[in-house]
Amino acid sequence: MKWIKVTLLFLLLIGSFLSPINSLADERYQRVLIMFEGTIDEELIKSKNGHVLEELPSINSVVAMVPLERLPSLMVHSKIKYLEEDKVISVSSHWVDWGTEKIEASNAWSQNLTGKGVRVAVMDTGIAPHTDLDIKKGVSFVSYTDSYADDNGHGTHVAGVISAGKNLQGLKGIAPETELYAIKVLDHEGNGYHSDVIKGIEWAIAEEIDIINLSVGGSEGSAFLEAALKKAYEQHNILLVAAAGNNGHPLTRGNTVEYPAKYTTVIAVSATDRFDQRPSFSGHGTEVELAAPGVRIQSTYLNGGYQTLNGTSMAAPHVTGMLALLKQAQPSKTNEELRNLIRTYTVDLGSPGRDSLFGYGRIKFPNQIKIELPPPTPPMNVSYVKTFENGELILTLMWQHSEATTFKIYRNDKKVGEISDQQSFTEKITRGAYTYEVSAVNEDGLESKRASIYIESEYQKTAKLYSDVNVGDWYISALHQLQEERIVGGYPDGTFKPNRAVTRAELAAFIGRALKLDGTKRRTVFPDVHEPLFASGFIQTAQELGLITGYPDGTFRPNNPVTREEVAVFLTRAFNLSKTTNQTFPDVDPKHYTFSAIQRTVGEGIATGYPDGTYRPKQPVTRAELTTFLARSLSK
Repeated sequence: MKWIKVTLLFLLLIGSFLSPINSLADERYQRVLIMFEGTIDEELIKSKNGHVLEELPSINSVVAMVPLERLPSLMVHSKIKYLEEDKVISVSSHWVDWGTEKIEASNAWSQNLTGKGVRVAVMDTGIAPHTDLDIKKGVSFVSYTDSYADDNGHGTHVAGVISAGKNLQGLKGIAPETELYAIKVLDHEGNGYHSDVIKGIEWAIAEEIDIINLSVGGSEGSAFLEAALKKAYEQHNILLVAAAGNNGHPLTRGNTVEYPAKYTTVIAVSATDRFDQRPSFSGHGTEVELAAPGVRIQSTYLNGGYQTLNGTSMAAPHVTGMLALLKQAQPSKTNEELRNLIRTYTVDLGSPGRDSLFGYGRIKFPNQIKIELPPPTPPMNVSYVKTFENGELILTLMWQHSEATTFKIYRNDKKVGEISDQQSFTEKITRGAYTYEVSAVNEDGLESKRASIYIESEYQKTAKLYSDVNVGDWYISALHQLQEERIVGGYPDGTFKPNRAVTRAELAAFIGRALKLDGTKRRTVFPDVHEPLFASGFIQTAQELGLITGYPDGTFRPNNPVTREEVAVFLTRAFNLSKTTNQTFPDVDPKHYTFSAIQRTVGEGIATGYPDGTYRPKQPVTRAELTTFLARSLSK
C-alpha cells in the first residue's frame, strides 16, 4: 500500500491534488477522507492540528479538516491506510445536439425560457418511455393498441428534439420543460389514416394544446383533414408545425411539399445541414415557411437509447421547440402573432427574402427575447349590493385587489366601465339577471383574467319558490312584490296555483295583509265564519272597518269564489280609490251597486276590460289576477 501513499504525497507536493481552504488560525486546511488500518484514531488527527468532521465507521474512516503542511506526515503514518481529497461531485450534465446549438437555443435558456407551461403535442408514432422525456399525457388512435408508447422510434426522436432533458441529464432538447403530450396516429411501420389524424386533432383541442408537431406527410390531401386543421388554428389558437417532406428533387424542380404542410394553416418546415445547405431530400415549394436543422440529428429513441436520423421530420420539431419558448415568453400573443414573430428570427438563406427552399430562412434565436410581464391576478371576493333610490334600482359591485389601480367592468360580456383608484362600481339597472365581470389592469396595460359574479333576477328568485310559476309569466312582477311583502304565499306542495279562483276568505286575507290589519284568529259576526278559519281574524277586522259586508241572510260565504265586481268593491273601499273613467262596458249596468267601484278601479289603472270591450263582472278572479290588482293598488 505504501506505493499509493508515496504517489499521493508526490501529488500533494506539486499542488495538483488539493484545493486548500483558509482557517481562522492562518493555516491552510484541506477537507480529506482518511481510512485507518485498524480502528479510527481521532487523537492522531488532533495531534496534527486537524479536526474530525464526521465518522464513517463502516469503512473505518473519517472526514476531516487537516492543515496542508501536516498531510505528508499523515500519509506515511503506519495507522493510515488511505488518504485522499473529499472531492465535490455533481449530477450528470446535459449534452446538446448540433441542431439545438445551431439555432442558438442557449440565448433563450439564458433568459430562463424553458417552455414551462406550454402544451406541446407530438402527433406521430407515439413516444416511448425514456429517462430524458417526461410525458404529461397521451392517447392512441391506431387500431391495434390503446397504448401511446412508440413502437417505431420516429415519434420518440421528434419528442427529444423538442423537450428532452427535464431530468437535468442526458440530451437537452430545445424546450425541456414543456408539457409533452403523445398522440399516436401512426403504426409501427410509420403509416396511418387521415381519420386517425383528425381524431388526434380533436383530442388536442379538448386538451387545450398550444402547439401540434406533425412530422407526418403524404402526397394526397384531404378536405376533412384540412377542415380539422383549420378549426384547430382559427378557432382554438393552436400552432401547427409540419415537415415539408423528404421527396425533394436534386435540382429543386417542381413543388414537392407534402400534406399537411401544404395547408395554409400549417407552418411547413424544410431541412438544412450543419453548413446551412439544403440536403437533396428536403421538400421545396411555395408553401415552405421556415427551415431548420434536419441532417444527422441525434435524439432520444427506443429502449432508452439515442439515434441519429435525417429528414424534415427532424427539422419540424426544432421549429416547434422554438415556438414553445416564444409562447412562454409572450403568452398573450395569438398563434398568428407568434407565427409572424418567428419569421423574423431567421437567417436568410438562398434567394433574398422568402423562397421555396428555405422559406423566410433557417430559424435562429435572437440574442435577447422580449419577455412579457405576467398579467395581474384577477380581483377577488367580488360581491354586490342592490338598493332602491327614488324608485330606481341601484347596483354596487365591490371587490378586493392588492396590486392594480385600474379595473375594467363588464356586464353580460360588454364593457360598461373603467375606473381607477377604487374597488367598487355603481350603476342603475333594470330588473333582470346579469353576469358582471371585473378585471385588473397593471401599469403596463396588461389585463388579468376576469372575475365574475352572477346577479340573479328578483323574479328568478320568486319563480324558484313555486313549481308552477315561470320567470316570464305576466304576473311575475306583482307576485314578486307581494311575496317580498309577505302578502301572498303558496301551498304546502310548493305550488302557487295562479289560475285557481280566489275565495272570499282568501280575498279578505290578501287585503288584510296588504293593509296590515289584525289577523288574529277569533270569533266573527258571521255564523258561517268560525274562529279556526285561517282568515277569521282578517274577516272580522275588515267587517269592523266597513271594508266588507255579508249577504242579506247574514252569512259571509267564505268559500265562494269572489267575482271581478266584488273585488272592485273591496279594493275601492280598502284603498279609497277615487279616480273614475268615462269608459263604459256593455255588460256593466250603471244602476248596479258595483258600477261605481268598477269605474274607479278602471280609472286608477288597477283593472281593465277585455279586448272585446266587456268587463265580465261575474267572472271569478284568479290568484294571479288578484295578485296583480293588489300590487297596482299598493303602488297608488
